[in-house]
Amino acid sequence: MKIRLAIVYILLAVACTKKDKHDLLATWKVDSVYNYHNGFDMVTYGSDPEILYHFQPDGRLRMTLDKEFRYVFYEWHQDTLVYRDNNNNVVERLTVLKVDQHQLVVQRAKLPIFHEKNQDRYEIRYLSRVKED
Repeated sequence: MKIRLAIVYILLAVACTKKDKHDLLATWKVDSVYNYHNGFDMVTYGSDPEILYHFQPDGRLRMTLDKEFRYVFYEWHQDTLVYRDNNNNVVERLTVLKVDQHQLVVQRAKLPIFHEKNQDRYEIRYLSRVKED
């Protein structure tokens, strides 16, 4: 119960922070991922493989893995980040919980596993800014 209260407190504190799109324009890497499904949760640390996310001012997101990369387009709407492919189809929709000069925190709703109602399932990704040379 204490863990759940701590998570709710952190989410409320993060949700109340000011989000500036200019803080998003950087290179980011995943530090940890928190998964939640109806009271069951799990945290994984790091990213294997380590993908770098380069948010560019022209609305493109370059995802890099070693020497390979691909582009998607991103849109910022208040607290929502939407990724689109070249055909303007939505690839992913994320809620921005926090973005500043050091950290980007996004939440992604996940589809229910079972057919029953009242399922709460989501993922929170914690990313840190990569210092560019």
